[in-house]
Amino acid sequence: MEIKIDVKNLENIVKRFEQAPDWVRKNIKSALQQSLRTVANNAAKEIKYNDSKNHLRMSIKQEVIDIDGIKGRVYLDPAITKTANGLSYGVFLHEGTGIHRPGGARYFVKPVKWKALRWVGPNGNFCYSKGHWVDGVTANPFIYNGGERSRAEINKIFERQLDRAAREQGGSGRIRI
Repeated sequence: MEIKIDVKNLENIVKRFEQAPDWVRKNIKSALQQSLRTVANNAAKEIKYNDSKNHLRMSIKQEVIDIDGIKGRVYLDPAITKTANGLSYGVFLHEGTGIHRPGGARYFVKPVKWKALRWVGPNGNFCYSKGHWVDGVTANPFIYNGGERSRAEINKIFERQLDRAAREQGGSGRIRI
């Protein structure tokens, strides 16, 4: 009794396996970039702060850090949300201030350049104060929420890119014997 196995195109199959790291790396990098873009877009949708010039949305950036370790980050660029005194307000809106932070407390706000603080009250009239205590800004972790919202879509992106890589290199995916 004799069984004969003949692998057709063995050289081609070996060549494809030798090239595997290059095409897998290319498709994983593409999947990582698409995933970061998805998280950034979903994070922008999660912002509850009304910003007429969209500075907070424009400050959301994404970056591939390490392709071999499949690491990337979505972050706030402080240069875009910088105020006149040089501080960035984006991180305060994201993380919260005062009692809304772990270990935070109320704080006193007083005018620096003027005699009184002025703001528009709930009835549309101006309100004035020589200083008052505030609770702080409620946290709106829009980047974290955008990441959680993107979880299923990220899995689909990586699955689609790895399937594409297998089809590009493996043809129909079948090995003819």
